[in-house]
Amino acid sequence: KMLFEKNLEEHKFLYEDMFEYESIHESGLKKFLKVFKEVVEDDPERDVSCEDYFSDIVENAGEKYKPENWKTVSLEGKYLGIILPQIFPGHDNLGSIFFIGLIPEERNKGYGKITFSKSLEILKDLGAKKYLGSTNMQNKPMRRVFESGGCKEMFKRFFYEAI
Repeated sequence: KMLFEKNLEEHKFLYEDMFEYESIHESGLKKFLKVFKEVVEDDPERDVSCEDYFSDIVENAGEKYKPENWKTVSLEGKYLGIILPQIFPGHDNLGSIFFIGLIPEERNKGYGKITFSKSLEILKDLGAKKYLGSTNMQNKPMRRVFESGGCKEMFKRFFYEAI
């Protein structure tokens, strides 16, 4: 895993935002989970059902889970992906994006850097002063998104599986 950080007090949303965003409250949980499933269907780190995966993410958010901040992303009525900006439980000034992703056919179009920057803007509006995020070392597209968003690599952490 690679860990990245950014001072959100310096964050500025610099893109023309052509997307529409709907919270879970606005789209409804059923629609949100349909989009979530399309996004995570090919995630190599997922080893449980999409519903259990989502439940695990909600559980990790703890008392700070606010469904109004977790959003679907669409363009001209077509759903493209999801963003889950989240303040860390017990840390009002520290935020992360618990999950961000696009459905496979919408990747590699530059949308990731826009939705990432929008997620950082939401975190900043929620009062976060610092962003922490991580990704697999093999996830080069996400690493590029972190870099385009002005994040700095903090360190790499290696995990080994006992056989």
